[in-house]
Order: sequence, then C-alpha cells, then structure tokens
Amino acid sequence: MQGTYTYFSYLLIFFMILSSMRTRAQLDRLLNTVVVTSLPVAIYGSIQRLNIDPLPWGGDVTERVAGNMGNSIFIAAYLVIAFFIASGRIVESLASIFGSHEARVVDIVRTALFIVIAGLNAFVIAVLAGSRGPQIGWIAGIGFMVLLLAQLIRRRKLRFAVTMSMMALGAVVIGGFVFINVSKSEFAESLKKFPMFGRLSSVLQASDGTNLVRKLIWDGNVNLMLPHDAIEFPPGTGQAGPDPFNAIRPLVGYGPESMYVAYNRYYPPGLANVEARNASPDRSHNETWDSFVITGAIGFLAYIFLFGAFFYFGFKWVGLIIKRRDTVLFWGLWIVGGIVGGIGAVTILEPAFLGVGIAGGVGIGLALFMLISSVMSALGAAEGALHVRASLRDQILMVAIISAAVAHFAEIHLGIAIASTRTTFWALAGALVVVGMGWLRDSKAVADAPDRLDQPAEAKAVEPALAPVAVAAGSQRRRRAQAQARAAARPASTSRAYGGFPLPVWFNEAVSYGLTLGLAMGVLAYCFITNSDRIAVPGRVFWGALTLAKGQATIGVLILFLALLIIGALLFISDAHRHGHLGIAVKDNLADLTGATLTTIAVAVLVWVAFGTFIAGRLVDFVAGNRQQGLEEILNIANQLSFFPGYIYLLIGVTMFMFAFINRNSEPVQRTGLSAGGLTGLMTLLPVALLSIMTSNLQPIRADIVYKQANPWDGQGANILQQGTAIQGFDVAIEHYRIAINLAPNEDFYYLWLGRALLEKGKASPIQGAAKVWGDREKCDWNNNGAARKVLADGIQGWGATPPPTRSLRALGKGGSDHGCLRYSDRGARAQSAKHRSQRQPGPDVAPVGGCFGRREFEARSLCEFGQGVSGCDVSQPEQRPVDE
Repeated sequence: MQGTYTYFSYLLIFFMILSSMRTRAQLDRLLNTVVVTSLPVAIYGSIQRLNIDPLPWGGDVTERVAGNMGNSIFIAAYLVIAFFIASGRIVESLASIFGSHEARVVDIVRTALFIVIAGLNAFVIAVLAGSRGPQIGWIAGIGFMVLLLAQLIRRRKLRFAVTMSMMALGAVVIGGFVFINVSKSEFAESLKKFPMFGRLSSVLQASDGTNLVRKLIWDGNVNLMLPHDAIEFPPGTGQAGPDPFNAIRPLVGYGPESMYVAYNRYYPPGLANVEARNASPDRSHNETWDSFVITGAIGFLAYIFLFGAFFYFGFKWVGLIIKRRDTVLFWGLWIVGGIVGGIGAVTILEPAFLGVGIAGGVGIGLALFMLISSVMSALGAAEGALHVRASLRDQILMVAIISAAVAHFAEIHLGIAIASTRTTFWALAGALVVVGMGWLRDSKAVADAPDRLDQPAEAKAVEPALAPVAVAAGSQRRRRAQAQARAAARPASTSRAYGGFPLPVWFNEAVSYGLTLGLAMGVLAYCFITNSDRIAVPGRVFWGALTLAKGQATIGVLILFLALLIIGALLFISDAHRHGHLGIAVKDNLADLTGATLTTIAVAVLVWVAFGTFIAGRLVDFVAGNRQQGLEEILNIANQLSFFPGYIYLLIGVTMFMFAFINRNSEPVQRTGLSAGGLTGLMTLLPVALLSIMTSNLQPIRADIVYKQANPWDGQGANILQQGTAIQGFDVAIEHYRIAINLAPNEDFYYLWLGRALLEKGKASPIQGAAKVWGDREKCDWNNNGAARKVLADGIQGWGATPPPTRSLRALGKGGSDHGCLRYSDRGARAQSAKHRSQRQPGPDVAPVGGCFGRREFEARSLCEFGQGVSGCDVSQPEQRPVDE
C-alpha cells in the first residue's frame, strides 16, 4: 500500500541524498547496497524454482517465481533496476582493468562479483519470473545503455561503427518482437517454447489472459475519469451523501489507495469472468492510468514532467544535450510523442488504451531523440568522447542510472510500481543529481588513488570531478604511474579516535559495510525464521530455518545467507579499496585487506545472529510450557505477532544509530549548531512523531496481521475447537476481525469479513428460543416483500443465538455500493454462501447490466440468509431492477 505518507517518504529520501551525499564513499555505499541486496532476492527465486522453498506460499511459485515480493512481476521489476546498476559497475571495473598498465587482483575480484550478481538478476528476469513488463523494460534499458556507452568511445570511426551496429541490432530485436507476436509460422511457434519468448509473444494480444484483465480494468478507468454523477458515501461513514469534489475529480483524482473504493460503480461485468469475482481492482497495471485515478490530470502532468526532467538532465549531464537545439529537440519529441501516442491509441484502438498510448508515444519520442543524438555524436568531426564536465567514471554511472530509469518507466506501464522499486528510483534520482551537479568531493587519499577514471583530464581543470575526459594518452600514463607510486609508498595509517586505542584507518568503513550487510541479513532472518514444528529452543528454531524445508533437510536458505555474507563482504571491501576509500596501500596489503573483510563479516554475523535469535525466541514464547490453546491464548498470540513489524523498525533504528556513531567524524556534514528553541522543538515534536507513527503507520500493519490470522480459523467453520466447550472456528475468526477493527476502524474490508463470519455462524447455530420460521411460500425475492419485508419490519430478534449486528450488515452493503448500490461482483458478494457462489447462476453471480441491488435489499437478503437454516428461504432467483434510493 502506498498512501500519502509513502509518497512523502520517497521525497524525503530524495532530498536527504541531495543535502547529505558529498563523498564518493557515500555514493559507492549506496550503489553497492542496491547491487548486493538484489543477490539474495535472485537466489531465493532460484530456490523457489528448485521447489526447496521453506515458506508456505498460497499459490504456485515454482513455475513463475515470486521471490520475497509475492508476485513474479514484482521480483523482476526490482531486479531490473539492480541489473543496470551492476552492469554500470562492470563497465567501470573493466575500464579500470584495461586502462591500467598493471591489473590488480582486487580489480578482477570485484569485476567477477558484479558479473555474477548481474547474471543472476538477468536469469531471473528473462527466465524464472517470466513477466512481460520487466522483460520489455530490461530489453529497452539494454538498448539505451549500449548506445549511450558507445558515445563514450574516443575514436570517432570506432564510435560511429559501434553506434550503427547497435542501431541495426536494435532494429532486428524490434522486428523479432513483432514477428513472434503476429506470425503463426512453425518457426515462430518453436521460438515461443523458450521461457522468455513464450510470454513476450502474447504482448499484443488483448483478448484473453492477463492482457484482457488489464484492458477491462482500463475500460472502467475511462468511465471513472469522465464526468459522471457524484459517487455517494454510504450511511454510517460520517460523511454520507454525494462526493463534494465530484466536479474536480478529473483534475485532482481520488487520492492514494482509493481506486478500489471509487471503482466499484464502473466495474466491467466481464471482469468477473476472467478474475476473482470478489476482487475489486486497486491498481490499473499502468502508471499513466494510476496517475489519472490517484491524482487526476494535474497529477498526471506532474508525473510525466518528473520522468521527462529526469531524462532531460540525465542526457544533459552525460553530454547528449549541449545546445539549445538539443533542448528543443528533446522536449519537442517528448511532448509531441505523448500527444500523438495518446490520440492514436484512442482513435485507432479504444479509449482504454490511452495510458499505453501516451507511455508508448513518449517512449518512442525518447528513443528517437536518443538515435538522432547518437548519430550526431558519432558523426562528430573531432576525436574524443562526449565533452562534458564529468569524469569517465561519472559518465558511466549516469548512463547506468538513466538505463535503469528507462527500464523502470517501461515496466510500470504494464505492471505496478511497488514500494521497493519506487524507493530505489528516488534514491538513484538523488544520486544522479548529486553526480551530475558535481557536488561530490574526495579526500586526499581518494584523490591520490590509482584509479584513472577519477583523475583530472586536463591540468587546467579546477576540480577532478568537473574536468573533461579527453586527454593525451602519454600524459595519462605518466600521471597514473605517479599516482600508483604515491599510493604504494603510503602506509596504512591508524586512528586513535577511540580512547587512545589504535585502530586501522579502514576500520570505520569496514564496520559500516558490516552493519549494512547485517541489516540485510536481519531482514531476511525476519522473513525466513518460522516455528511450525513448535520447537522450544531458540537456537534450534534459528538453525532449522536455515537447513529445513517442508520437513526435509536442505541447505538452500543457508546458501542464500552465506552467499550474501561472503560475496557482499568481498564486493564491498574490494570496491572500496579500488576507489581508495579504505586507505590501504596498493602493494603488500594482504593483511589489511583480510582484516577489513573479516571485520565486515564479523559485524554482519553479529547483527544477523543476534536479531535472528531474538525473533526465534519470541516465536518460542508462543509454545513454551505447552500452554492450552484457548480462545484467550489464541488472541494473545495474534496480538503479540502484530508487534513483530516493530522489531524490524527497531533493528533499522539501532543499525542507523550505530552507523551514524561509527562515522560521526568521517562524513561531511553541515554543522550549524542547535539553538535552545530548536532543541525544545525537537524534544516536543519527537514524541508527537513517534505517536503518529504508532497510530497511523504501525497500527494498520498490526491490524492486517491480526486479520490474516483469522483466515485459518474461519476455514474451521462450525467445528468445535476444544472438547467440552462451544468455541467454534467462527468464534475465533470473529474475535480476530474485531481486534483488527479496533486497530484500524476505518478499514471497511475488516467489516466485510466480520459480517460474513457472523452470517455463517448464524446459519450454523442451533435454534434457541422462539425463532421465527417463514413458510415456503414466503420467499426472499429481493423486492422488500414476503420474508424480506417481515425481516426488515420485525428486526433481527429471534434469529438464532448470535444475531448479526446492523453495523456489520451496513458494512456488507457499504463495501461495494454507491447510491447504496451493490453489485455481486463487488466485495459485498463475499457475504454469499459457498453454495450460491458455486452455482454460478446469472442472478447471484453476474453483475447486472443497467441495474443493481440496493443496500437495504442486500441487508434483507443477508438477514434472510442468516436465518436460512431455519426458514429455508429461496434466494437463488432474485429479481434484478435499478435502485433509486
């Protein structure tokens, strides 16, 4: 879920990077963290394909892996961004190796590690996940990256040859894509048998499968965004009546996470035939449509301008936009492409394809600008790469970030922009600005390091990071040799910052990387540590989570953790040493490098084991002493489990504090002091902020955890859970739903399931007292007559032992209603009994066309179903008619 708080969090991350990132050590930590944290995600996808996943996912995660994300498109979308950052680091590493007269072992090690991670990411994207959106974005990003890197070649003829070759290859790829989508030949059918080509071959088909689902959702979006009668808030919500902002909804939208509420009136009936009937869309699977629905036309313009500005400044800092004509060409192609694409999609296809048309139009405009600029650069008369105020290393980095953004932009128009991909995008956007503006500065040790990619290109340059790249080869070799001689002569220094105790100069950096790795491993421990076997020893729970899967011994998860630990530590240390952040001499440095690596591993293991054992101990508390699983104990466990996300917040907070403490004297910060008024404000706002986080952030998460735990008890139905008691599965589920409602009283989803559980329990409850029994001739016919009229007139007294509260019934009617109107395909349909859902009769299962049922009629039907066990009410053939109440 991505509400207003989440969007503000993205902006906060962006501006934090702009204000605080000033050294290359900070930048490298960010980039390497993005790369390293993608490794366990990719490995976990492989574990799922091998069917040795210890976690019990609800669906199939072996054919198309979902990883830690829960959905195949999500894992691929996340890995796409990490792939391009890793690829950029590979290019930079290879440039360092080939540009140095003496390649070092550390260069080869870090290059190999980046290749391994990028290769695993590509394998999951192309084969294991099988998601078309990320695959298309991945291919598009590779095309942009290769063309941009070609412009960094110094020899004009070679640059021209590579550019033309890449364009020809791109034309072949586009032609092949069209071929496998439209051709029915034997060769095309054979290509479709490959995992990657199989999914890509159905991109242009909108008549079945998930493409049809998207098209139907977009049909509803068209009606939702066109002018229409005001949607009414149902009674009992505190704001009953028509939507006061209906007139400006096309301009401002309906707000974050509100689509599933506003969409119900415009739910296409055909969608119930291709998707779950009790599902209400909360995302459009297209970023353009999502921006229209959430923020309206104003928000759409802001979003399209955001990406346009991202690419504009990225191309400008790389060197493709230099003159005014370049600026006019870029924005002209971007704007005209979007307009032409949108109009073409609406006129040639259908209005539903507006979102894809606009995205495709701006994408084509971006590609045309890229092609034109590349040709102009390749045909340049002078030797040398793009002349910009940036080092070659910075150019490669910006190319990688731009390519990742291209892939992300393409992917979100066929999928969903999730929190992990948005967070990474905004973090990389901040890094792009910092690098492009030349705000990074290096310490003397880094400036003297023998990395030619960071050396000043011309003696007249004021700062190394702002100098042009083109230099004479002889001068470059002389400077490199001098820098290597200085670095080799420089011994590893020590620091006495800790009470006079001497520590190596690399200590702070190694501990920082250890804390980063430990945080990643702690989060993974939170995900993997379970206690389904009810073990009473925390250590055994911790070890079993690493070595057992579905009751069988396996080391898949253990390999995942060890790979992250060892590869992460080696990559962090080797990359930091190559860039001079550790202050370790170039030669005779085995002891220092070994010490830094082992320190990183030790810190990471300490954080991982400590937090993992803590989580295991909390799980052991639930089974210690063989306590009786009575209702009170079950609810207590649910309440304690709901606090587990708080432990993650605690881990993050402690790690951040330790990280800040260890680097308090090494990072460049703006020390402005803290006035008495500022200190007072801080002490006043801090508890307010913590309280706000607890109530508006953590409590909804707790509510959802409790709600999820109700599902297995709901499945027990009327079964007695303990001999000698009358406690049914319904009773336990009902109490879980009530706790969830207390934690998040504005979430109508919990009311829906509470109402359903109450109805089902009422049907299964024995008759007590003088229950009213209606004869067979008094049917529930949905017309406020017969039994339904009597139910409404007499109330619910006498209907079984546990009458449903009217609040729950109102919630059942409210969940999918506007004007008090309920369609069976909406959420309220969950109140139907299993018998009626399985019958698939036109009346109760298919959303009526041109009419719907009112909330009052729905409550009558719910009350009738509640008493069905004693009245035998027949509700299989309701009359359908429009409702005007």
